[in-house]
Amino acid sequence: MSEENRQHKRIKVNRKALIVQSNGEKVVAKACDVSVAGVGIVCEYSCDIGQTFELIVNLLGNPKQGVLHVKAQARFINLIGGIDAYRIGFQIIEFYGNSEKLLASYIQSRSNQPSWV
Repeated sequence: MSEENRQHKRIKVNRKALIVQSNGEKVVAKACDVSVAGVGIVCEYSCDIGQTFELIVNLLGNPKQGVLHVKAQARFINLIGGIDAYRIGFQIIEFYGNSEKLLASYIQSRSNQPSWV
């Protein structure tokens, strides 16, 4: 889907992410983009479309104030050629704590930066 057809603008990020499985185990991954409705993750493991997980992403680099914590559902999965990793697009279905406000604020602040930053 092209950027023009997207309902929500994506903001590129490069942040550590944790995928919390239903049994409580955590898988370390990398968040590559965020929007008000979803999170893009790169991970060495795949999952099934429709599967739900808790996602924890430290957006601000400060664990005391910048942690996005959501419940999200896998909407698409693509194998990234050559590096044995998967790009998983998650749709946010529930926000925990102040995560919704944090994400909106983060996207707003990043949207105001010049495109070359």
